[in-house]
Amino acid sequence: MSTKLLPIADIPAGLREAAARTTLVPFIGAGASLLAGCPGWKDFADKSLRWLVGQGKFSYSQLDQISHLHLIADVLSATIEAHVPEYDYEDRLRKLLNTLASNGKKNEVLRMLDRLLSLPGMHDLFNELTRSVTRANNELLSG
Repeated sequence: MSTKLLPIADIPAGLREAAARTTLVPFIGAGASLLAGCPGWKDFADKSLRWLVGQGKFSYSQLDQISHLHLIADVLSATIEAHVPEYDYEDRLRKLLNTLASNGKKNEVLRMLDRLLSLPGMHDLFNELTRSVTRANNELLSG
């Protein structure tokens, strides 16, 4: 393993311009923050939610409901990863995915939908979710 530092690459013009306009939002992946001793996303989210409970902004029952969403999303994701269903009986899977997405699990649902697009209705759900993400991003950029 070399200890020699590599030269810093030229900064792209678009990044320099965004920094000059003060519209640059740096994003460093979890790997860098973990190396710096920061918590991973799950740990950060759990501690933040517990802090909100301590501040009286969130109840323990709400925290319990959210923790079940983590489990449901994890189990469903693992199931879909192992076996993509061939049909969605009475749109139950679509309804579950929509519920998860509207309760803070949109990114997880979008990853699952990537494997489910062949099922009827899933492409529409994917479009709905990505439209709402695009709208939110546009509002952030224009605001």
